Amino acid sequence: MCARCHAEEYRSYDDYYHGAAYKAGASDSPACWDCHGSHAILPSADEDSMMADENKVETCGQEGCHTGSGVSFVENAGSLIHQKNEAEDSNPLRQLLSGIRNWFS
Repeated sequence: MCARCHAEEYRSYDDYYHGAAYKAGASDSPACWDCHGSHAILPSADEDSMMADENKVETCGQEGCHTGSGVSFVENAGSLIHQKNEAEDSNPLRQLLSGIRNWFS
């Protein structure tokens, strides 16, 4: 549903615990709306957003997710979500292969 308009975000949603599991059909994995909301979706810079810094502990710690998680969990785990593209782009082997492909094109 969300990927129709947010293709890049959906493509980067491949961390092992959320996106990859969701895309593989795991019934207990979170969908976009579990973390971002389903109707009143707001930018993370908005203090009312579920993903605003001051709301992440509550969002991630909701029942059925990471119940009871705290600030440390959110700070550490948050860096793993939606980071696939950055990780791929900064990987030296992928950069080398990209350069080789470009050289031969």
